[in-house]
Amino acid sequence: MSSNAVIRATSVTKRFGDFTAVDDVTMDVKPGEVVGLLGANGAGKTTLIRMLLGLLQPTGGVVTLFDGPPDRDRRARLGYVPQNLGLYRDLTVAENLDFSTGTYGVATPTLPGDLRSHAGTLVGKLPLGAQRRIAFIVALAHSPAALVLDEPTSGVDALSRARLWDTIRGESDKGTGVLVTTH
Repeated sequence: MSSNAVIRATSVTKRFGDFTAVDDVTMDVKPGEVVGLLGANGAGKTTLIRMLLGLLQPTGGVVTLFDGPPDRDRRARLGYVPQNLGLYRDLTVAENLDFSTGTYGVATPTLPGDLRSHAGTLVGKLPLGAQRRIAFIVALAHSPAALVLDEPTSGVDALSRARLWDTIRGESDKGTGVLVTTH
C-alpha cells in the first residue's frame, strides 16, 4: 500500500470477548479516492470506523490517519458524518453550524438557498434529507483532507441521495479521500 494514504487499516481485528466484530481488515484510502466499505447491518463497518477514528482500540493490527496514530490533531483533518448525523437536534441549524465551526476556528459557511430559510429551525424538526445535507455542510466546513461517512444516504429519498453522492464526488475531485459505508 502506498505511503500517501490518508486513512489506513492494516490487519485490523476487534473482538468483544468471544465475539469477533472485525476480522483482519486491510485497506487504505488515498487522496481523491472514494472507498466503499460494504456489508450487511452488523458486519462491523461502524466498529472499523470507530477504530480508524481512535474511538476504539483494535484487538490486533494497526490503524493510521495521515501516516500516524488517530490522535486529536489528525482527527481535526477529518470530516465525519456518523450514522446518527452528529447534529444536536435541540439546537437550530445556525447554532449547530456555529458550534461546529467554532471548534475548528473557521468561518460559518453560508447555507445553500433552499436551506437558508431553515437557519432558525431546530434540527430535530427538519426532514431527514435536510438533516443529512446539514451534517455534510458541518463535516465539510473546515475543508477536511479526508471524509468518513457512515451510511450517509440511509433513509433519504432518491433526489436527496443523488445530491449527497454529487457532494461526495465533488469532494473526491478536489483531492479529499473519502471512506463511505453502505449496506
